[in-house]
Amino acid sequence: FMGLNVYKTEPFIKTPEEKNQEIEKMRDLKKQYREQQKQEKSENGDSVYGEQNDYYLTIVFNNNSDKWNFLKKIRKDVKEKYIKASIIYDVVKEEYRF
Repeated sequence: FMGLNVYKTEPFIKTPEEKNQEIEKMRDLKKQYREQQKQEKSENGDSVYGEQNDYYLTIVFNNNSDKWNFLKKIRKDVKEKYIKASIIYDVVKEEYRF
């Protein structure tokens, strides 16, 4: 270590130009990160509203009576909490009478 100043450090005080460069660099990094996240979400089928494995849909009826009538028409128990998507597709194809 002869001749080296091991205690020399960079000054903490930066010029306005150095501060602006640092701020701009941070903004660019944040922007790159957001764009990368957005790209990964679109590739995975994700959205801002849920994760990729969110494959549930909630249907809300006006009251229990309406729910029970619907479940009876699709020949399901009135206590049923889950139905397969294929049943909804059948409803759309009018395979059930309403």
